[in-house]
Amino acid sequence: MLDDTSLMGDSHVRPTLRIEARYEPAEVGDKLTGTVHVFVREGQAIRASRHSNASYVKLYISQSGTDLRDTKQKTKDHKGEVAPKYNERFIFYLRRGLPDDERTRLQITLWERSRLGGSQCLGGMSFTVPELKATVSGWFEILDEVDGRLHNSPVNELGASLPRQTSLLSHSQAGFGSVASLPTNGKQRHQRVEHYIAQVQELEGRLERQSVAMETMHADLEASQAREQALLALQEDNQHLRMELANYVSEKERLVKQCKELEAMVSELRDGSLSPPLSTPLRTSLTSSMRQVNSPDGPSPGTLGVAAARARDRHLIATLQCRLGDAHDEIKTLRSYTGRLQDELLRLSPKALTRASMPSPDAP
Repeated sequence: MLDDTSLMGDSHVRPTLRIEARYEPAEVGDKLTGTVHVFVREGQAIRASRHSNASYVKLYISQSGTDLRDTKQKTKDHKGEVAPKYNERFIFYLRRGLPDDERTRLQITLWERSRLGGSQCLGGMSFTVPELKATVSGWFEILDEVDGRLHNSPVNELGASLPRQTSLLSHSQAGFGSVASLPTNGKQRHQRVEHYIAQVQELEGRLERQSVAMETMHADLEASQAREQALLALQEDNQHLRMELANYVSEKERLVKQCKELEAMVSELRDGSLSPPLSTPLRTSLTSSMRQVNSPDGPSPGTLGVAAARARDRHLIATLQCRLGDAHDEIKTLRSYTGRLQDELLRLSPKALTRASMPSPDAP
């Protein structure tokens, strides 16, 4: 706050600063929202108290009432000067995501440096980004520290105050309550407390929403793990059924091959010849049957008549046809079981047979 010793001459004369400021939006594709250019020219009626020997101007950006510490910049110290000539330029780079509306403000404050160490804020002024878009230029009064965070008060060359520029920020945006004039410190403190309470309530609501979201994520994760375990079990069952089905398909192919050999043998016996080579199982079966017909106790083939030879052939054909019928019955049983296995695979996984690319159970 300013005291009477910081004023020049008349106690009603307040310090003023002559500044120029403008806002330039960033180009498309740039990583910034925009830039703020400030030129601090000079000051008037700036007299430090008896405990200080220098004054300087500090500038920074605030958003929704919160100062962005990484944006703070200051002028050089000016010792014992009532009308210091600053003539310093500053550029503020507004990062992407920073709103270019009335929530973002340029804060300009006047400070005095004590001889004993430390600094004290004498007051300040502030400008919103929309005000800076229209370019700010001229003399501005140094308001008290709290009032200056929300307002700026231009003056003419003679020092007469012009209509004050006030912000249209809401209670939650400004950080200091109503945009109306703050006549008493008690009201200002009350508005600050209300603002802090609103911020705490907003943070509590945000934390509660985040907690609910975390619980939902945990539930989804548990459900996903259960689905993965069920899928692994299904894949193991499908693999087992595929192996079992492949074994039965291989056995069916063996029986089909044996049936073909039996049918060829029967056809040759009917034609009166048995010249083609036979597989080992069928050759063993035929040898056993021939031994039964050509037993040592029976007549030799040379002594048999034509009727006896035909009777022997008919007996051998009947034996082979019986075994062929048994083989066909076994193939039907295997086909039925294979069909049930495929139905079970389709029930467990409709795409199992398509991915497996297995042969059809009815294929020879």
